[in-house]
Amino acid sequence: MLPALVLIGYVLSRTTGLPQDTGDIGNWSEPLGIASVFVEGALVALASAVLMERRARRPEPRAVPSAHGRAGAPVSAA
Repeated sequence: MLPALVLIGYVLSRTTGLPQDTGDIGNWSEPLGIASVFVEGALVALASAVLMERRARRPEPRAVPSAHGRAGAPVSAA
């Protein structure tokens, strides 16, 4: 998830600094940075909710009848 990587990059740039870019260490109150953290956090939360909802709605595997009329091994729908 790209928004999560952006949040990690933001935290790294404010704590330890990034290679060849140490100008933002400790600069937590920049307005665009705060807005970015809010938007990226909302995207991470929304994507997580959608993924959990899809996982909850995943259909159960169903048994497919074999040539002899008996149920065979379960086959998952792709």
